[in-house]
Amino acid sequence: MKMGKPRYLWLKGLLAAGLFLSLLLLVESGFTYYHVSRQLVSDQLRREAERQVLAVDRGLRLSEASSAGQQRTVLEEILQDNVAKIAWMRIIDPTGKVAVEAGEPTGPPLAAEEARVAPLDGARTPELRDTSKGRVLVSLLPLRRIRFRPGPDAASAGPRPPATSLSPEAGRAELRPPAARQGPRLLEIALYLETASSVFSPLRRNLVVSTLAALGLAAAMMIIWVQLPRYVRGKQLEEQLELARKVQADLLPPLNAALGGLDFAAACVPAWQVGGDFYDVFTTSQDQVAFVLGDVSGKGLSAALLMGMLHGALRSMRWMGTPTDQEISWSQLNYLLSTRTGPERFASLFWGSYDREARIIRYVNAGHPPPLLLRPNGSGTCESSRLEEGGPVLGLIRTATYHQGEVPVQPGDLLVLYSDGISEAANSSQEEFGEERLCGVIRENCARPPSEILGEILWQVRAFIQKAPPQDDMTLVVARVN
Repeated sequence: MKMGKPRYLWLKGLLAAGLFLSLLLLVESGFTYYHVSRQLVSDQLRREAERQVLAVDRGLRLSEASSAGQQRTVLEEILQDNVAKIAWMRIIDPTGKVAVEAGEPTGPPLAAEEARVAPLDGARTPELRDTSKGRVLVSLLPLRRIRFRPGPDAASAGPRPPATSLSPEAGRAELRPPAARQGPRLLEIALYLETASSVFSPLRRNLVVSTLAALGLAAAMMIIWVQLPRYVRGKQLEEQLELARKVQADLLPPLNAALGGLDFAAACVPAWQVGGDFYDVFTTSQDQVAFVLGDVSGKGLSAALLMGMLHGALRSMRWMGTPTDQEISWSQLNYLLSTRTGPERFASLFWGSYDREARIIRYVNAGHPPPLLLRPNGSGTCESSRLEEGGPVLGLIRTATYHQGEVPVQPGDLLVLYSDGISEAANSSQEEFGEERLCGVIRENCARPPSEILGEILWQVRAFIQKAPPQDDMTLVVARVN
């Protein structure tokens, strides 16, 4: 593990940089979103409030509205034209009281409290309020062009007293215009926040996407950081599996060879990096050729370990002897597997030996798919038979017994051993290649050399499953009596 740490320092550095950038992006997105939601929306509503005040000023000037009723008419007309933007408008007198209002106001006038402390002389800080139709921003802005005329009551009040009866201060107040005496009036206007928010909705949507992306990136960096030790161990395990695959391949004999009167070709294609299938071809001490093909249950490393143990046990068996000796050896091997492995671990196995002088193949089939023996009949076709004599799979039934079979052979006879990964190879529709297709391919090519027959079978299987990954190891041995 210590040797592997420096190799991944650069990866840790990249993860740290990615996490820092994601947090920076998250903070930036949050700040921008807050700025848009608060500052820009408020600025937009302030500008809109100023435009509406100018519209009220213009309407009051053009209509020369001096009475409260005339001013209310102007406000209602502007409100009707902007019903989706404006919640209400109120004209506030210098004392902080409502002189004219239009719409549906919520809460007291914005200037009521301030009028008790100081005179109203300009705009005030906007205020957020909740209404039944949504949140509004209430602004208070001065009206510049409002005029007042004396009403009928003022005309009938009688003649004014002589100027000489007034004090100097009263005289100066009398000479000032009415608007100056009364002070400036203000317009309170409430604008819906939704009208300004819709202007920035695309920008807010992009900010939400950026925030979610930053959160996702930060979460991904943290998860990868936490899982990094497992990733390192996984890479080291892959390296060990690759080494195990090479060791497993070295245990297998050459793919094409001639040995003791047999020409053979063999191949083993594991579904994973290492597999549970194996084959072996070797010469015994009695100058006979032994050939083995086995299939351990499961796939991967566990199957490969059991395969290695079984392979070593087969090499140490007493291959030659009477049939009784063979049956005892197989019973002992079965007992070994059943006591040293779990019930879910078992193996199918075919063992055979070729006696060149007697031209006999002796074999034991322990639950393996029966090999095919094809013999030319002189008419250009081949007759086939199955080698089925033996017993159940190894390691499943502790008291199982096995029997040796014999079959005579002639020069030109063809023997094909295969695992169920060949016959049970399935395509994307879960249709299996099947023994019938396998027998058909062998019969069509039985006159060809073993290496060409083996290549044709594997090609047909791959063409059948197409892009579907193999679900089991595929092992094949083709031997011809020369």
